[in-house]
Amino acid sequence: MKKQASNKVKKLLPILTLSLGALTYFLVPASALASSAVPASPQQELIELSDGEITQPATTSTDNFKSNYIRVGAGAGFVDGSTLKHIGLSPSTWEMVIKSKSSKPVGVMQLGAGHMFTKNFGVEGDFDYYLKTKSTKHPNLLKNLTTTVKQETTAWRTDLAGVGKLYLTDRLAAIGKLGVGYGQIDRTFHTTEINEIAPVSTSTYTTKDDTHGFGLYGALGLQYSLSKSIAVGVQADYLTGKAKSGALTAGLTFNF
Repeated sequence: MKKQASNKVKKLLPILTLSLGALTYFLVPASALASSAVPASPQQELIELSDGEITQPATTSTDNFKSNYIRVGAGAGFVDGSTLKHIGLSPSTWEMVIKSKSSKPVGVMQLGAGHMFTKNFGVEGDFDYYLKTKSTKHPNLLKNLTTTVKQETTAWRTDLAGVGKLYLTDRLAAIGKLGVGYGQIDRTFHTTEINEIAPVSTSTYTTKDDTHGFGLYGALGLQYSLSKSIAVGVQADYLTGKAKSGALTAGLTFNF
């Protein structure tokens, strides 16, 4: 009898084992089995607060920076020779000689794009457009001759520069740029002469003068990050060479 009972137990043992395995599979969640089987890496660990809330570790604005950006700005600047300075006659040819200066502020708009190789170093290209300026003079060149000269000036420039960024805090950074640029300044002079000796006569004519060339470009500024995608900033820049110009602007930077 004992031998028969022992044989029955041996036959039932595999069935009991399979039944316990199936019961464990349906009662214990698969996520619990996976979490107990595979330990979490340090990067996957979460911080559990005292009230039971789960959150990810905090990051700063310089972590995982976005390398590409577009910058738009506007402000005031100067363009070399945008304002009439002196009008006279050449003593040898008696032709009118016009000299201009850079005393009048000029509105300027900027558009730039860049790429940061690291969070501290990158490269940027800019295009600046200076709004049209006008100035007028009434020189006394000859007796009984009334002369009016009106000057209109437009200008633009483009540059390519290396960018250095020094973070003063997690969000505030000082920026420096150094590179080369190309500028173009177009001046148009509209002259009206009225001869007051009888018979009175009026003559008008237009002359043009343009200056262009390459030069060294430099800029200094501050930038404050509102988020990883948007920053505000101010910048002062200058282009040397024949077509000298400069600007003080404020604008927005969009990172992506």
